[in-house]
Amino acid sequence: MAKTITYTTKNYAEIELAELAKLSVDIWNAKGNQYTVEGFTNWLKNLEYTIEPQIIQARRDTQLVGWVMLFAHSKTELELNPFALGGLPIIETNEDKEIIANHLLKEAIEYFDQSMYTRIELLFNKEGSEEERIYKRIYTSNKFELIEQICHMRIDLTNYQHLREKRKIEFKPISQFNDDDFYNCLYSTFKDTEDKWMLSLSDEEIKDHFENRILNISFKLIEESSLGIIEDNKMIAFSVVRESHGPQNGNLWILGVHPSHRRQGIATFLIDTMLNKLAENDYKTASLNVDLTNNPAYNLYKAKGFKEDWVKLAYVLKKEE
Repeated sequence: MAKTITYTTKNYAEIELAELAKLSVDIWNAKGNQYTVEGFTNWLKNLEYTIEPQIIQARRDTQLVGWVMLFAHSKTELELNPFALGGLPIIETNEDKEIIANHLLKEAIEYFDQSMYTRIELLFNKEGSEEERIYKRIYTSNKFELIEQICHMRIDLTNYQHLREKRKIEFKPISQFNDDDFYNCLYSTFKDTEDKWMLSLSDEEIKDHFENRILNISFKLIEESSLGIIEDNKMIAFSVVRESHGPQNGNLWILGVHPSHRRQGIATFLIDTMLNKLAENDYKTASLNVDLTNNPAYNLYKAKGFKEDWVKLAYVLKKEE
């Protein structure tokens, strides 16, 4: 008779990381990957965090058969299995994936309900697979909402033709702006936007995201491409570009134009300037994320030569106010 599965939530420091790595690598390599237990164990050991992650484990007797990580990006935002973990619970191939995933998710929600956090998010690849359909069903039944279809787009800068901007637009590096001025422009921009993810945030969550995911993050800021546009001594638009998503790549972290200054070519100016500066400084590619339902933004990036790389589905569970 099969032994009952038990579920526990522990602090990261209490976990045997090599055990997590062994289960994960066995599952991933069965799908044709070539990871090593040692390599993934080292990745887990070197994981950078400010708030200690939580690990939820499923065990059949003493055998680890599934796990998820709850990673805190800030004081309001948790993410389920971020980064290289792929956004989905990691479960032994021969186990009942749906049953174990449901239990792991319920444990995560119980921890969330008793915590200070106000939202859990998760991202996983859109592939059209049976596994994807199972997880969509699980997340929906646990009151997670599909909030974005995030399309990662990329452009090759190897043979990029530099554009000469003829317009007279006043700008300076984003790092030279007062944080309050930057935040006020960002807040006004995304309170009147087609960005569903930003619209899902409370004022507290927007402020928290700004401080912890835009200003203070480990990826290097590319000063030449991270600009604020000025009119009447006020910021009216901005771009933030950081080194991430691959070697010699500049990733457009965020771009926005104040509602009262849209449809004037400012977003196009920021994108052209970003690409010019990246190419001039020997970056090989540029990339960005955009919600596929945000047609104006998607069409603009496509017109500039960005091509689809991958698409991830973003789900969120928010605490009731």
